[in-house]
Amino acid sequence: MISLNKRKIDGKQCAEHKILADDKVDDLTFGMLSNNDIEGLAKTTLVEDEIDRYFIFDIADRVTMKEYLGDSVKEEHLLKAFYGIAVAIKTGMEYMINWTSYILDEENIYIDSETGDVKVICMPLLTMMNDGNTCKFFKNILFTAQFDEEEDGEYVGKLMVLLNPKSFSIDKFIEEIEDLLEIEHKKFDDYTIEDVEVPEVVSAEAKAEEVKEETEAKAEEVKEEAEGKAEEVKEEAKAKTEDISEDIEFVENNEAEKIEVVEEKPEEKKEETKKGGFLKFFTQPIGQKKENKPYLQKTKTNEKLYIEKDKFVIGSEDGSDYQIKEETVEAQHAFIVKEKNEFFLVDNESKTGTFMNTAQLLPNEKYVLVQGAHIRIADEEFDFKLHD
Repeated sequence: MISLNKRKIDGKQCAEHKILADDKVDDLTFGMLSNNDIEGLAKTTLVEDEIDRYFIFDIADRVTMKEYLGDSVKEEHLLKAFYGIAVAIKTGMEYMINWTSYILDEENIYIDSETGDVKVICMPLLTMMNDGNTCKFFKNILFTAQFDEEEDGEYVGKLMVLLNPKSFSIDKFIEEIEDLLEIEHKKFDDYTIEDVEVPEVVSAEAKAEEVKEETEAKAEEVKEEAEGKAEEVKEEAKAKTEDISEDIEFVENNEAEKIEVVEEKPEEKKEETKKGGFLKFFTQPIGQKKENKPYLQKTKTNEKLYIEKDKFVIGSEDGSDYQIKEETVEAQHAFIVKEKNEFFLVDNESKTGTFMNTAQLLPNEKYVLVQGAHIRIADEEFDFKLHD
């Protein structure tokens, strides 16, 4: 599990993660988290010192889920916690955030003890993945909790029915908890990439040019200052020469003292190139439209299989968009389907199954594909990418 440290920054309580050498940052997810206020997800920023880099998560005025639930779990507290987590997952999907990046454990989910407002931490690292099994997380809480004996506990049975992995739906789960809490059903917007705030990208070339111009301007300023100083010294020397007494013996030809002015060249400013892609949230600046080219990248060979159809067929039969000639692969084993601006993975009732992030998909169910999603069919493995 990812380790988080707690500390105060400008008087505000925060959680931090030190970025390690082998951490691979998910630029897309980080861009979304740092530039949008996403309901249920902790605001994320990047901080650097002279040695290390850190992700900082805003958890101000909140306690851990474990502290919030306490030793004797009350119905209202449990339902508010489950509701906030489910809303965070649902909203994150609409921002194309990889749900396998959520830190789902009671010690690292933070809740306002007065309002029940939840903040889930999403770690924007390609190297950090949970199993994506939210049902399992919720059920583990129910199995291990000590419930308040003064309450009838009927709601626990209702939750267990909803948490059947074969029929689980995040939307249905949210609606049922809203009914249990007797609150109005929440309406979710259908976000697209154009709806969210995208930071303008400063390319390495543009940054280098900016530094070069600043350096040249500074050099010119220093040069002019040096020339002005040289002229002052020359005038002072001339004045002193004229005032020297006539009885002083000059050297032959009475040459005036030569004053050499050394112009100091400003030290070239070196711009250290940042590695890891923290400024590279997207591939183009705001206002410049660029068509995404989603593709599957084969894990073994890094070969890219571009998805240029609304329905991309993976199977063993001739004519498949990608053919896998194995006995365990069906003729049309699975599909990648494009709807509006989203892509979905669908298992076509295969006998040996289709897997995403180690979890087997239910037949004929659509699963949202996000950046970095890992897919396995038989012995073939792929990583789904939204763009180059």
